[in-house]
Amino acid sequence: MRASFTRRSLAVVTCYERCASMTGSTTCAARVRTSLEEIPTSLFRFQEIRRPGPTKPQRSRYSSATSTWDPQILATEGKLWEVDLTSGEGDGRRGVIQLAGPEAPKLVQGLITNDIIHLTGSKASLAAGFLTNKGRLITESVITIATDAKEAPHGGPDKFFLDVPIDVKKGLLQHLRLFKLRSKVTITDLSSTARVCALVGLPHARVSDLERVREHWSARGAEVLGLGPDPRVMLGDRFPLGIRGIIHFPDPSSPPSSLPSSARPLPCTQEAREALEALRFLYGVGEGPDLVERLPSECNLDLTHAINFHKGCYLGQELTARTQFKGVIRKRLLPVFLFPDSLPPPSSKVEADMQRPVQKLGDLLLPSNANPLAAPFLAGPPSPSPALVKGAEIIDKASGKAVGSLVSLATGSNLGLALLRLEPTLGAEQGVKLVARSPGAEGEKRQQQVLAFLPDWWPSGIDLATGKIPL
Repeated sequence: MRASFTRRSLAVVTCYERCASMTGSTTCAARVRTSLEEIPTSLFRFQEIRRPGPTKPQRSRYSSATSTWDPQILATEGKLWEVDLTSGEGDGRRGVIQLAGPEAPKLVQGLITNDIIHLTGSKASLAAGFLTNKGRLITESVITIATDAKEAPHGGPDKFFLDVPIDVKKGLLQHLRLFKLRSKVTITDLSSTARVCALVGLPHARVSDLERVREHWSARGAEVLGLGPDPRVMLGDRFPLGIRGIIHFPDPSSPPSSLPSSARPLPCTQEAREALEALRFLYGVGEGPDLVERLPSECNLDLTHAINFHKGCYLGQELTARTQFKGVIRKRLLPVFLFPDSLPPPSSKVEADMQRPVQKLGDLLLPSNANPLAAPFLAGPPSPSPALVKGAEIIDKASGKAVGSLVSLATGSNLGLALLRLEPTLGAEQGVKLVARSPGAEGEKRQQQVLAFLPDWWPSGIDLATGKIPL
């Protein structure tokens, strides 16, 4: 496959069309473009991020860091999309649970890894995990403050929403009701009436953009129940995974023809979810049932700002705190590229030069800290064999020892998430040194080569031996 990317100044706004086309996805950029609803380009401002290099950067085509997008440039650099994460079928769907009442924050404070007191009007959303009493994940979640919330008597909002995977929603509802007892809290499943909608495509959303997004949805006749940036990845004051809203559209049971076109529920296609999933994988963010019963630190909840090590006690805290302060995180969830043995591995000495075309996979080495949005340009093999399944064992080719397993596979792409030992995977020796194996028909072993890398938004001080980052 031939890919060309000639600009050294890598604008991190290049997401969906490039993710879909460069990661080997069977979903081409044109299908993604036509399957999603385009958002007015005035919603966000652009800030270009330059990669350091010996050459003098060319003058940007943008007049300033705060200039609005030019529609012509937008067509080549990326687009803004709305994605409905609640409707439809298949993996990746999200449900909505509402908690309301004067003791709602007190109930949740004792069950989540983060500090609900920090959920305020200025910080409209936060990531958190729910744990078992043994410190294993029940689910990850994004918690969003309600638009009409007030401060509860003991701090925190008296009304908020849990944005959780649809597959674990029922179990989480049972978990919450088990601990509710006589607390003055109302727990409501809103998944049939409210939708989790993500506005993504320009990964530099800011909190200051929320009001414009709210106005956009309100103009469509929707009620914005809650709105906040996706808090799991933060680069300064930017939120690369976009903005998420808890949205209620007028009477979803009405026939579409009875609603004005501007108020109809957002279309949700498999292509849309594939594009969003590819972006999330590039950032190394896991979610859904694949994380259930795993340790929160192994699933990077400490890196996605979902664990507060300074708050009081919560269910499952003991193992989480002991791991951080006295233990070792031997494995972490890492993004990986999968490609067949027939393709040559990347050269062990040649690094990516963003000013020259990429001729073939063997020309490049994916640096351990490569920008995840540059990754599609560095690896463009076809989709992995469907024979590979979740849970496939990942082997170090040199030693023959198992170093981890495949946790998630992006639909229609060669991207995956794997739980891997950091030191043998990302140590001094560079190159493709891993293979993933899963059993095939009649006991045959099927395998793919595995290229793992660290997302560049991770803190630079990570210790590969302990897997920890200084607090």
